Amino acid sequence: MATASIQRRFSAVTLDLWQTLIFDRPEWGRARSQARVQGAMEALAQAGESFSTEQVEAAYRACQRAHQEMQAGGDDLAFDAQVRMFLKHLDPSLVSRLDGRVEADVARRYGHAIFVRPPELVPEAREVLSALRGRGYRLALVSNTGATPGVLFRQILTENRALGYFDVLTFSDEVGRCKPHPEMFQRTLAALQVEPQEAVHVGDSLRADVTGAKGVGMGAIWLRGPDASEPDVQPDVTISRLADLLAVL
Repeated sequence: MATASIQRRFSAVTLDLWQTLIFDRPEWGRARSQARVQGAMEALAQAGESFSTEQVEAAYRACQRAHQEMQAGGDDLAFDAQVRMFLKHLDPSLVSRLDGRVEADVARRYGHAIFVRPPELVPEAREVLSALRGRGYRLALVSNTGATPGVLFRQILTENRALGYFDVLTFSDEVGRCKPHPEMFQRTLAALQVEPQEAVHVGDSLRADVTGAKGVGMGAIWLRGPDASEPDVQPDVTISRLADLLAVL
């Protein structure tokens, strides 16, 4: 159910991806992490670089921690740079020793691990997106990325018949910033050719989505989830499931 409806009229709706349009489970994430470790070991072994499972797992965890700390400060890495950071955690001199084709193979396996157990589209997502398009809204996706680059999320959305609903897609690995940094929203608004007050953002994170959107002057709808943090600002409306969005706009 929704807490209220928004009185403002908007011409554009921007949406978060993870746990808003797609859902994931911890065990799926663990399977993907294992695939990244195994894939990197295999690619490196083929190039004559042998490392133990423990070494590669430790480097992967260190890379994830460093990446999360960077994102907490509002910055993000291009995907290739993230893979290089992982390799440097494994061995500081490794990147300088590797042929570019080997590094590309590690990156391919690292990224494509998402397909070992991909997240799934929320059941009502296509219906909601179609209805929003039918009402004349311009739509954009604004998503932070982790160990999967935006280019592969485009593939996942294509396979789920959802990509075509969006006018604009903004991924943090392609911007070099991550939500709640204002640049993620400002770039999206510029691409949509709308002013902040003409757009509303929908997402499950109080910090990344609500605080980020309100910080640039957009409306904000919080899709209530497991986020128990205290928001810096209050959402305009709170909904408990994506389908409720149609009733509040």
